[in-house]
Amino acid sequence: MKLHLGCGNKRIDGFVNIDILQSDAVDVVSDIMQLPYSDSTIELIYACNVLEHFGRNNNLDFFRKTSWIDAVEYW
Repeated sequence: MKLHLGCGNKRIDGFVNIDILQSDAVDVVSDIMQLPYSDSTIELIYACNVLEHFGRNNNLDFFRKTSWIDAVEYW
C-alpha cells in the first residue's frame, strides 16, 4: 500500500490520500501521526509539504511536542 500524507486538495492515483481535513481528494481522514495501519503494511510514503508542520525539536506546544524527526521515525 502507498500513502500520500497531508494530501490537502491534491489526489494521487494509486495512493491512499490522507489528510486531517476532508476534501474531494481525501480517501482517509486521519492525523498523520496516528495512522490507522499496522506496522510493516506500507510500502511507500509520499509526504510533500508536510514536514514543515512539525517542529525542529519535541518541546514546543505549538507543534504538539512533535519534531520532524519524530514524524519520520513514526512513518
